[in-house]
Amino acid sequence: MFKQTFLATSAALFMVISPLTHADFLNGIRDLKNAVSDVTSGTKEVSSLKDDLGFSANKETTAPTEFTTGDVLAPKINKLKVFADPSKESSTVSELNKENDIIFMGEEANGFYYITTDEGSEGWVQKILVSKR
Repeated sequence: MFKQTFLATSAALFMVISPLTHADFLNGIRDLKNAVSDVTSGTKEVSSLKDDLGFSANKETTAPTEFTTGDVLAPKINKLKVFADPSKESSTVSELNKENDIIFMGEEANGFYYITTDEGSEGWVQKILVSKR
């Protein structure tokens, strides 16, 4: 009798614990999949940011595909610096606010666009800090 009671109790306990164990296992697999997905998307973001900041080995001086000469752009931030050359170490020509219009002049170099401001200044702005109006 003890053997039958033990087997019945063990079987009942296994039926209760087994689905919980499988659920925990599946949750663990799901968490692992999400972690791998996060790492993959983070890698893509870093790679894209590297190109946007001009750290890629291939430094083009041609017009970008997203803008054409004469497009009106807008600063994404206030106090956007307009540089004399396509470098943050260059001297500042002027500063723009979000309401200023910028005309894209068709040149890109080292992550910068060559522009003319609505005030008549010409210079270079970081391309990640402007968008099409």
